[in-house]
Amino acid sequence: MTSNKSIVVFIYGHILFLLVLSGFSTLLKAQEYKGHYLSYPWSIELGAGSGTPGRYFTNSFHLKISHLFDQKIHKRSKIIGQFEVSQKIYVPGIYFKTDPDSFDRPFAGSLYFTASRTAVRNRFLYRTSLQLGVVGPASKAQGMHNLVKKVFRVEKFDGWEYQIKNNIGANAVGELLYSINVYRFMEMLAEGKVSLGTLQTSLSAGAVFRIGRFLPLYETVFCQTDIGKRPRGLSEIFLFFAPRLHAQFYDATVQGGMFDNKSEFTSDLKPLVLSLESGMALSISSVSLKLMLQAETERVDLQQRNRHFFVHFVFSYFFH
Repeated sequence: MTSNKSIVVFIYGHILFLLVLSGFSTLLKAQEYKGHYLSYPWSIELGAGSGTPGRYFTNSFHLKISHLFDQKIHKRSKIIGQFEVSQKIYVPGIYFKTDPDSFDRPFAGSLYFTASRTAVRNRFLYRTSLQLGVVGPASKAQGMHNLVKKVFRVEKFDGWEYQIKNNIGANAVGELLYSINVYRFMEMLAEGKVSLGTLQTSLSAGAVFRIGRFLPLYETVFCQTDIGKRPRGLSEIFLFFAPRLHAQFYDATVQGGMFDNKSEFTSDLKPLVLSLESGMALSISSVSLKLMLQAETERVDLQQRNRHFFVHFVFSYFFH
């Protein structure tokens, strides 16, 4: 009975949220408030590896609002401001309920706010972000995780009492994307990202390949720059592949906060991580969809011979 009730709450909660977005869209139209873009990404990340029956279950929820501040079509340039609220949940894949020493990663959750500025000009995209948030019980990750488990009728995990303790964190993030070459229905891009702070410190570099019908960097769903004047009908449909190399230096959801001496269970990070992201993107009038599958090597030192696979789905709607 409780499980059925949770399913109803889960479904109707999302329906209510979409109705609120629809109402907000009407309000924006009535006030002629142009250039706003809301994305409602819902992602379920699943992983499986040797010795684990697919028990890695990482759930994340994001709500992002974007606003177009400046656009020069003849220069192919835009400046976009974005505001995002995110919750992420991490649970171990291998553990014995009564023995935290058997965990292959800590239970952890994070809840944070991100404000970012994206500048695009011709072949270059620059994005700078500031993140403020909390890691630990204050993120309400345990409650959300248990709700999702009830919805999908999966065994409830014990062990949240060993989760990373409360820590407040801040991060500065910089990203760069450059279109190296475009040939008919193919494009190659180079990308780099640096994150510095008390939530996470890391570096990453890689390449992106797009195949199909796609738009330039300043108006594509791939970069979340498809905001502003948009054509009617189908504007983009393409496949993409992105191999990346990540260097990890610090992660509060694994190692605990920098000033944290209360967490009972923490772990070290793997210094280098390889990942491959592939997916499909589609943009039709005011609606954009993106489906991604990511495979990566172990991020946590205790994870042995595990390969993780994540599925991410993003739905976005532009309010004219």
